[in-house]
Amino acid sequence: GQGGVAFALTKVVPVLLKLEAGFEKLIDHATPLVYKGIETYERLYAELQPYGPDQIIQMLTGLGMMFFGGFFITTVAVIEATDQSGREKLLKNLRKLKGQIDAVRQANDEDDALDEDGDGVQDVKQITQAELGMRKMLVFARACDPNVVAKSFSSMYAILMAVTATLQVKFARTFSLGASIGDVL
Repeated sequence: GQGGVAFALTKVVPVLLKLEAGFEKLIDHATPLVYKGIETYERLYAELQPYGPDQIIQMLTGLGMMFFGGFFITTVAVIEATDQSGREKLLKNLRKLKGQIDAVRQANDEDDALDEDGDGVQDVKQITQAELGMRKMLVFARACDPNVVAKSFSSMYAILMAVTATLQVKFARTFSLGASIGDVL
């Protein structure tokens, strides 16, 4: 019943809030590094444009796998499975998902600052853990576009399934390797 859900939320919500705080710290620390990496990649890619950066990247990847990859054929098969399953679509959807995460974060910050009863204390500090959990779920539901989230996760799932099939099925691994060799030729 309703009491069971409320009781479960009082136990689960504090743990989820601690996890969320930890993930938020991780994301806050990692985000500038990721952006710096993307910025450096794009700058180098533009500088290498006259020399064929796609081929240089493939060469460096192959060189790295040769010296540091114990499973050369498997690595090539996974990369090919990822490419054939829509890596570009995945990257585009991940950028959209990042926008959704930013929207949820902004809506959460705005919700945390609310003092609708005007007593000078934030509303989120005056409610039970169960009410806070329900309130935050509603904030999440209102702030994000479910179609964007669904498309992002479905493209991740498609690539995960392609990679899993490639790793589990010998034929798929051979097919992916053959496709990779065919691209080179």
